[in-house]
This record gives sequence, C-alpha cells and structure tokens, in this order.
Amino acid sequence: MQRDCWLKTGLLCVRRGRKVAAKHRNMSNTFAHLRDNHPVQFRKIKSSHASSSAGSSSAEAIVQPRVKEAFQRQASYGPSSYRAKEINHAMAYYIAKDMIPVHTVAKPGFQKLMKTTVPLYKIPSEKFFSKTELHRMYNSLKEEVGKSIALENGMQQPLTCGPAVEEADIHTSASASTTSWTQSNCLETQFFPEDHTADNIREFFDNMLQEWGINKERLVSVTTDNATNMNKAFESDTTFP
Repeated sequence: MQRDCWLKTGLLCVRRGRKVAAKHRNMSNTFAHLRDNHPVQFRKIKSSHASSSAGSSSAEAIVQPRVKEAFQRQASYGPSSYRAKEINHAMAYYIAKDMIPVHTVAKPGFQKLMKTTVPLYKIPSEKFFSKTELHRMYNSLKEEVGKSIALENGMQQPLTCGPAVEEADIHTSASASTTSWTQSNCLETQFFPEDHTADNIREFFDNMLQEWGINKERLVSVTTDNATNMNKAFESDTTFP
C-alpha cells in the first residue's frame, strides 16, 4: 500500500522522491517536512496523535484508582496492628459506656457503618469483645481504681451498700472527699442468689473489702437502705470507728 510519506523511519518521501534526515529516530524533521510540503496529511497525523494521547490519559485516569483500591483492600489493618487495637478499644468503650449489647458488632447496619467509615478495619467477633477486649478494659480500669483506693486508705472513707435490681444484685460503691472535690466509684455489682440474710450480706461485704484492699478501720460510715437485713448486717459491727 502506497503512502505519501514513509513514517516508520522518517527517511524517504515517496511523493517527492527525496530523503528527509531523521537522526537517532528523531521524527522532528519528518513532521516539519510534512507540515511544509504536505499540510493535509500533516493535519490528519496531528489530529490522530492528539486523540491517541487523550485516550491514553483517560485510560490511565480510569485504571489508576482501581489499582489503588485493589492495593488498599490487600493492605487492611492486621489484628495486631496499632490501628486495629485502637479501634477495638474504642468499640469496647462504646459498648461499655453506652451499655450497648455486644452482639451489636455483628449487626448488618453496624457492619455497613464500619465498612464505610473504616474500610481497612475488620470487625472481630462478638466473642472477642465479650471474652477478651471488655475483660481487658475492666482489668485496666480496676487497677486504676485500686491504686486510687490504696492512696486514699489513709483517709476516712464512706461506703454505700444496697440492693440494685429487685434484691437480686448488691452494689457497693466507695467515695472519698476533701474540701474541694468528691470522687465516687462503683466497686462491685454482683449476682446474689443466696438468701439475703444479714450474715450473707455481711460476708459478701467483707469479701469485697478484702478484694479491694480496703482497711475497714478507715471506714467512716456504711450507708444502706432501711431494710431490716441491711441494718442488722452492719449495726452490730464494732470495728467501725
């Protein structure tokens, strides 16, 4: 097939029968020859070249995000990564602080929310939060409260003890006060299946003091409701100051 110019090497113009220099495969002289001697062909080639360049840029713009997204999917947070641990802790705090059911983490709506906001994070199982992360958080908080109580053991402390829910649970909280501030902590909320006799209540109370390392001689008062068994559990104790 005859062409006006042999562009592969840029060396020979067929129509004019003359050579066009193209050192080191540089096509500048060839395009200059076309522009000056074959303007129609030059415009066609220029237009084709522009379309090809635009197509390559457009294709690159489309392909690159897909490649990036594919890489991101492979680079999800590992279970032992700092970011994964940070999110695990935040989710456990959310469950505990707002009293959210642990099975919320497996709900489709919550899964969708986390996938949209933190796509590189894989939500652990309910068992992980109930058996591991929440226990870790509880133990950490218990250690902090224990240190606070140890520092305050030289001070007189009041305690509040009473039934919490239909006399099935007993909660005990401790507080220490100075002239400028008051701090209160719930130390125990436990199931109490035994008979709520004064002796059983007192045994539970003494075990709680021992677990938390609270010096009973430093207790200034124990506040309870007006139930007979609660009053009887503490009114005969002569160890209180």
